[in-house]
Amino acid sequence: MPRARPRPPLDDPYPTDTPPPLSTFVQKRLAETGWTLMTVATRAGLSVATVSAIKNGTRGKRPRPGTLVRLARGLDLPEDTLLRFTRRRPDTYDAR
Repeated sequence: MPRARPRPPLDDPYPTDTPPPLSTFVQKRLAETGWTLMTVATRAGLSVATVSAIKNGTRGKRPRPGTLVRLARGLDLPEDTLLRFTRRRPDTYDAR
């Protein structure tokens, strides 16, 4: 009989071992906050086009860690929240 996968804690809707696609994560966060792309882009210091491309999944599979950190700030999330969507180690980048 196959073993069941452990369930994530209820307070973490996005488990770190199997994150949803980045675009899905961003879409859910926008729906939760009710913010527009312009609001998030301004808060993050990113262009609306960049935030839109990430939200729609057209920005490439893995945005740069610095972009993810800025996007997390714009979405009012801890800076390391979106780093699970990159392969680089968090201590190997400089977020400006």
